[in-house]
Amino acid sequence: MKVLKEHVLESVLITGCNKGIGLQFVKHFVEANKITGSNTQIFACSRRHTTDLDQLLTDENVHHVDLDISKSDQVKSAALKVKQALNGKGLNLLINNAAIQSYNKPAGVHECSSKEMSEVFNVNVSGTHSMTMAFYPLLKLSASQRSDIPLCCARGAVFNISSQLASVENTQKAYAVSYKVSKTALNMLTKITSLEFTADGIISLAVHPGWVQTDLGGYNATLTTTESVADMVYLIENAKEEHNGQFIRKNFVIDPY
Repeated sequence: MKVLKEHVLESVLITGCNKGIGLQFVKHFVEANKITGSNTQIFACSRRHTTDLDQLLTDENVHHVDLDISKSDQVKSAALKVKQALNGKGLNLLINNAAIQSYNKPAGVHECSSKEMSEVFNVNVSGTHSMTMAFYPLLKLSASQRSDIPLCCARGAVFNISSQLASVENTQKAYAVSYKVSKTALNMLTKITSLEFTADGIISLAVHPGWVQTDLGGYNATLTTTESVADMVYLIENAKEEHNGQFIRKNFVIDPY
């Protein structure tokens, strides 16, 4: 896989890979390796296995990592496992995809308990932050090892899967409250991360994947996972310094604030 049409992506880690968007990311990178003759190392992280994921694990470039991002001990263990597998090289790209939805998707603010809000935040915000910080040393190493190329996702990048529902300009009926609020927090976390990591040659972005046919999006959604991931890969391939800290989707930038 090429980034900026010039630089090869050597390694990528994706969370939430047992199904949906995460699984499709793994499929995409496997196919890209076959088409381009590349050997991008793909670290597929998930709490559980599925038949579809296990089929992809037969590829020599795909490495499974058992991981619940809400559990700090598993995050630390995952970072160590990936470091050993990379054997002295850094990690180019971290895709923080794993997330959970509100218990009662149609429910409004009155039905959103403090317990639900805390549990959703624990995964969607705290878990994502935990992943980013645990893999920061490997991202920084990659950025230093590839300092001859400009800021891009082949040098060092954090790519957070967010949602347009996170925009405070959103006027849709109140539902999935904890999910929306958590993704708004994730956008701010992305912005803050971008300000601190850029000095180390790492860019950070949040992305809206579109309305996707997954367990979260529902199967009346307008995009397949294949279409959504193709759009996001376009962003990965073209992300550069000017996009650092932004909340984006293909063809335009969304202002979530």
